[in-house]
Amino acid sequence: MLAAGCASQRRPDAARTEPEPAWRPCGEVLRARPDRGWVVLECPVEPTPDAVMALWRDGRPAARVRATARRRAGHVIAEIVDGDPRPGDRLGPVP
Repeated sequence: MLAAGCASQRRPDAARTEPEPAWRPCGEVLRARPDRGWVVLECPVEPTPDAVMALWRDGRPAARVRATARRRAGHVIAEIVDGDPRPGDRLGPVP
């Protein structure tokens, strides 16, 4: 009797062809209120209060924000330090 199955020519320990990214986004802007000086961030890993973070849009830095102590269930209020944050901007490394 023959059994059908999956056959793979690739070894599980074969080297990856694409490089690992230097950083991965760890959150994003849900709401921005530049007129009031704050944004709401969705962060699976909450930053420490007073941490300064960069917001990126289309591969470029768009703004910097500072985390506050105000947070609830993965959402953090951050003060705008500079730039023009918008909903959808992603957290990334500070340039």
